Amino acid sequence: EILLTMEGEKKQPGLYLLEHLNLDVEDQESAEDFYCKFLGCMRVASRPREATLHSNCGYLTQFHTGDKMKRSQQWRGEIEIVYSSAGLQEVQNRLKRMIKQGLKISTKDRHNRNSNRFEKEEISHRRDISVIGPNGNTFFLREANDSQSAFFENPRNGYRKFSKGSLPLGISSITV
Repeated sequence: EILLTMEGEKKQPGLYLLEHLNLDVEDQESAEDFYCKFLGCMRVASRPREATLHSNCGYLTQFHTGDKMKRSQQWRGEIEIVYSSAGLQEVQNRLKRMIKQGLKISTKDRHNRNSNRFEKEEISHRRDISVIGPNGNTFFLREANDSQSAFFENPRNGYRKFSKGSLPLGISSITV
């Protein structure tokens, strides 16, 4: 099927919005530390602490992490999250602090196939970061392009309660 855009160009149909991404985790506390304290998502405060963690990733997208699983769910590919320039800089600062404190977090240099890591001095000079979370999932964090920023920041597209203050603009894609 071919779609015609308003400008008259032909385009293949695609995914418009990935609203929720459900991931099973073994431990809810480490999930909240990673998704909220590191990535900058906002915990949905109206949900009880013993329930599945819902973390707003911008105004439109959300992670659901169910815990008490025997093993965590791992994607074969990457989960891509986009940020404003300032949001990505804050995540870079958080990553540097975590490394300085000796906390274990895995990073990889997506642009250099011969390297699995990059040094903390390089972090602030990057426009993207690839991070392996506590449950083994790979997250690609990058600055949003202009059209993504316009889409994710437009309140006409939707607004989730408890999303104010979220660092990420949204989940832009996943690969499996």
